[in-house]
Amino acid sequence: MSERLTGYREPENPKPADYVSGYTTVEELYAYLRELAAPERVIRQVAATRPVDGRQWAQWTDFEATWAHDAEQGLDILISYVG
Repeated sequence: MSERLTGYREPENPKPADYVSGYTTVEELYAYLRELAAPERVIRQVAATRPVDGRQWAQWTDFEATWAHDAEQGLDILISYVG
């Protein structure tokens, strides 16, 4: 499952605070996670991650995610199909 999620777009003037992983808005990221049936605990964990926390990991049903928050670059997240 290497295809891009629907709704991908590159903003004209990206701001690290407004966009995460592939220039997706935070709201779109949470919508993608919900579409992939991520439990609320995973969404809360992603939202609460700070730069000092380092790389984080979670797995649910057929997916796993790793992510890290960088003060300058924002959130970097990789969601993989493992089913």
